[in-house]
Amino acid sequence: MAITAFRNKILFHTHVEKAAGTTIVEGLKEGLGPEHVHDMRFPNATPPRSMTPADKSRIWVLTGHFHFGAHMEAIARPKIFIASVRHPLDRFRSYVNYIGTSHPGYKYIAGKPLAQVIEEYLRDRRPAADNQMARALTGKSMPTLQWAIDNIERNYLFVAPHRRVNEALASVLQITTGETITPANHSNKGPKKVFEDIGEWEDRFNAANAIDVELHEYVLENFDRWIASAPDRWATITAAKAP
Repeated sequence: MAITAFRNKILFHTHVEKAAGTTIVEGLKEGLGPEHVHDMRFPNATPPRSMTPADKSRIWVLTGHFHFGAHMEAIARPKIFIASVRHPLDRFRSYVNYIGTSHPGYKYIAGKPLAQVIEEYLRDRRPAADNQMARALTGKSMPTLQWAIDNIERNYLFVAPHRRVNEALASVLQITTGETITPANHSNKGPKKVFEDIGEWEDRFNAANAIDVELHEYVLENFDRWIASAPDRWATITAAKAP
């Protein structure tokens, strides 16, 4: 059934960092086959524009840390999107905890308390602390909450809270394979750390990322509706359009 489901459609996964996106990727590989999930996170990944038509036809899922709108012209099939999000401060803490010495962002956090990291990220408007989720889900450098909401409702099968991605995966796999598949839990976690008190910088971070805070609340409020209507949304979302 999956071959039929993806004959005239392709699933784009907007992989927001540190919001359980790797769990989604690994679950889709497990349920659909790794040969059908093309992950653009890696430097040696072939971009769709450089693929032959036969290679493109084998892709059922395109995933990566790219924003809405990227790679869409390279694949002619109608697109439907999925994503997962997390409270922005929780996501940022996880991002900082996860960064290792080989990560390009390590130079910005090495040896610094979290409050100082937040202060500097906000001051410099670095992407990880600048409404990153709304920017990823809209493809806009300066998104509004309404743009994000409109784009989700128009083009996304769902956006899942990061703690409910296994429910989201089960829904996608039921729709596309006709089978009840429960993927194993996967994760991409950094070392667990005690979250230090950051004082006033918690409120400052949330204020600077107010769009993402409200977007996360919208997802929490609407995820059950999206999951309940997912089969109908799969059938009716046929052409992605920018907000």
